[in-house]
Amino acid sequence: MRSKKTICILLSSLMILLLCSCSKQDPNRVSNSDNLMYGVIKTSDGKTYNFSSGKTSEPTDYSKYITNASNFSVSLFQKSSNTTKNSIISPMAAYFSMCLASIGSDTTTKKQFQDTLNPTISNDNLNAGNNYLIQRIKSFNNDNYFADIANSFWLNNLDTEHSFLLKNANFYNAGIFSLDFKNSVSAKKINNWISDNTNGGITDVVNKTDKDNRMLITDSIFVNTNWTNNYTSDEISKGTFHGTSGNTNANFMKSAERYIHDDKCVGFIKNMGAIPCRFVALMPNEGESLSNFTSQLTGKEFLNLTNYSKVPEFKDVRLPAFSIENSSSISDPLKKTGLTEAFSNNADFSIMSGHKIYISDVLQKTKIEVGSSGVKSDAIADTVLTTTTANNDKNAITFDRPFVFAIIDNESNLPLLMGTVTVPNVS
Repeated sequence: MRSKKTICILLSSLMILLLCSCSKQDPNRVSNSDNLMYGVIKTSDGKTYNFSSGKTSEPTDYSKYITNASNFSVSLFQKSSNTTKNSIISPMAAYFSMCLASIGSDTTTKKQFQDTLNPTISNDNLNAGNNYLIQRIKSFNNDNYFADIANSFWLNNLDTEHSFLLKNANFYNAGIFSLDFKNSVSAKKINNWISDNTNGGITDVVNKTDKDNRMLITDSIFVNTNWTNNYTSDEISKGTFHGTSGNTNANFMKSAERYIHDDKCVGFIKNMGAIPCRFVALMPNEGESLSNFTSQLTGKEFLNLTNYSKVPEFKDVRLPAFSIENSSSISDPLKKTGLTEAFSNNADFSIMSGHKIYISDVLQKTKIEVGSSGVKSDAIADTVLTTTTANNDKNAITFDRPFVFAIIDNESNLPLLMGTVTVPNVS
């Protein structure tokens, strides 16, 4: 084993946007010769699901998997959100990334991953649960609605253990590549891969590759969908949003949705096109601060609130169109969830590589635009507004105060995306 200390950087990037065709491959894009997964064939250990049959069985301990993933997701959201301004994070992008990294870990590093990510199920059942959910999210794609997850490893002229590549093929289907980090074109290849896999929405993530770094991990989740029923012009009106830093104008969209509530909040669940996702909004009760609400939220409470089968009541709700973009490190929040050793010199990733590797940083770049047509880039543009004032509609629940939002898988209710809105940022 080399004595020189080397560095693993993990990048987690998420984008909610429209799908378009990618540019043709060129010398600045990865080729087959860069691909360490070339020739690695998935075995029967990695189950392939046919969700269109309607007879798909969940993997062993999937309910426990959901509980573990929800606890991690809400914990990471709490430790990374800023309730004084708009915030956004993909808890499940981070979860998939950490689970993928955990495959290559050993000894006390592996134990800490398990204690944080899957304390009540085995590592095999964790991988099986991720495999099931990743396939499920992708399985309902068509020309009009799209959801996908793309993970990748970038190594600096290093090979990995075949057992690691095989587990990746069986459970995660991530891209694993080897590049020369001394070559300036490597950063272009990485950035182009990220751009291609986020429809051009995330660019220039890596300024340059450092010859002393040994591995970069990227994780992308992207969704393109309309609402099941889009908003019409007479369902959109101007109103005032009472944010943490003062009042601002907003465009409110009215619809009848499944109403959810408990003793701390009110909210609703809204269907999203044909993909297996739903949009959720949770607004603290009058007199309850967003900070107190988010700090007290638990993974179990989130799953209970978003349980669609237990929501028989419909109410009119008004949601402001909003746009949020954020790029920041989530290393400290991840450490606060319990993952400390993986970021230290004591990290053991010897199952992945014979080199001394630890995680230097985790960066997540995320963006969402929510409007009349759904989750897309031109959401509220050129919409003719009615003259009704949203705040005067006493029969509707108006989200005119800071609230939590999420995009969830509509079976497990796990949050692919989670954030806070303190000012809509859409005129």
